[in-house]
Amino acid sequence: MGTVYSIRYPLVLGLCLLILSACQTTPDEEEVYNPEEQGVAERVRHYQGEVAKSPENPELYYRLGNALLDMGRNHDAYVAYQKAVQLKPDYADAYANLGLTLRKMGNLKAATGAYARAIDINPADKQTLSNLAIVSELMEDWERMRWCYEKLYALEPNNLDYADAYVALLYGLEEYTEAIPVYQRLIEADRDVAANTYRMGYCYFSLKQADQAIATWERARTLAPENASVNQGLVSAYVAAGDGAAAQAAASRCQSLGIRLDPVILQSVEALVVGQP
Repeated sequence: MGTVYSIRYPLVLGLCLLILSACQTTPDEEEVYNPEEQGVAERVRHYQGEVAKSPENPELYYRLGNALLDMGRNHDAYVAYQKAVQLKPDYADAYANLGLTLRKMGNLKAATGAYARAIDINPADKQTLSNLAIVSELMEDWERMRWCYEKLYALEPNNLDYADAYVALLYGLEEYTEAIPVYQRLIEADRDVAANTYRMGYCYFSLKQADQAIATWERARTLAPENASVNQGLVSAYVAAGDGAAAQAAASRCQSLGIRLDPVILQSVEALVVGQP
């Protein structure tokens, strides 16, 4: 789930002044100084000078923070971004880069807060959602990570990488009802079909929907006939459905494939077969 961290830069528009002369020659455009095209040291010097002249301009602090961050001066960048958001409390990009700075400084909890504030301001910011997901993973905050990928998947439902990450979290957190439609989407997109069909069957089984689990796992068996998890799952699902004959057939198939079954499941199969007329 790795995401490349990047600093947010505003769009810089170059203004070219056209000089008209009395002669009939084609006028030349004057080249306008663009600080964003300069080296990092020059950018730092430029924005420090601009901040000194306009200390109430949040964008200048933001750009200074970007330059300082590029220079590796993380604490100074942090101070600049803090000033930017103090002057402009709804400055989403400044909060996003503040989160990156805090992440680089090792303060994951504060980085989480900065990223969350940026998302509050701009809920459709996929880059910041991805960065917050990474910090959440580092903190083992699986619920927040799930929330991030839920938002990303909602914003871009055709992005199968988002779907993969989201459904893996749902599965791990045992949120099976929510996981099923995401697995269906992945299967329809021909994404790791055999494995995702098995996992969808497991979701149904965990929700005590034995008939749906059987149908799903039988489809998985056509894709991977010797898969141990699929064949073991079918034995348990047929037992749960109360179908002794099918459970016995599934258990015999496991034996022929050399797939070990839990003794408790075998006892359940035998009891079911004996109890049926």
